[in-house]
Amino acid sequence: MNALFSVLNLTLNIHVMKANFFVLFILMMFPFESSYSQNPLKFEQVFNAEGKTKDEMFSKAMLWVADKYNSANDVLQLSDKDAGNIIVKAMYNHRYGKAMTYGGSWGNITYTLSIQFKDDKYRIAVGPFIHEYEPPKTMISISYGLVTDSIYCSQKWGKKKMAAAYWSEIKKSCEIKAYEIFVNLSEAIDKKEEW
Repeated sequence: MNALFSVLNLTLNIHVMKANFFVLFILMMFPFESSYSQNPLKFEQVFNAEGKTKDEMFSKAMLWVADKYNSANDVLQLSDKDAGNIIVKAMYNHRYGKAMTYGGSWGNITYTLSIQFKDDKYRIAVGPFIHEYEPPKTMISISYGLVTDSIYCSQKWGKKKMAAAYWSEIKKSCEIKAYEIFVNLSEAIDKKEEW
């Protein structure tokens, strides 16, 4: 009788192991969830500014914002010197893809620039980014909407390779824009006043 239970137990264990292996195999067939993450793409950096006051940095940043964000599409949403906060909604043109090809990523990318100040340091955050198409007359394009940190494009259209290339280019464009802001704004704040 014990021998029969041992055989049944062994057979049951083999079936459980096969089922576990099958589930593991199925899970490995699909990319991990993080590949499809829908977290908005955002870049943030904290800068040290030894010996600079919050008010001094705020004033320099406001001059930089007034110089760089002066089109009708750019909006200063918040300028609170006491709290040390500046928020700007802005837009830039994004051009990628050839005319007369389907699915180019031509359009505008809107983003939020947030700057926060404390004595001796400040934080710059750029994002989220939103892509909206504005195709030329000779091109068909789509809006990609919210740009996320996903490696895969959430839009389902056309060829996967082409969609992936456009999605990657949009994300790269956002990263370049954030880096330009980090560099230019930090230079403006660090610059010594000259008469």
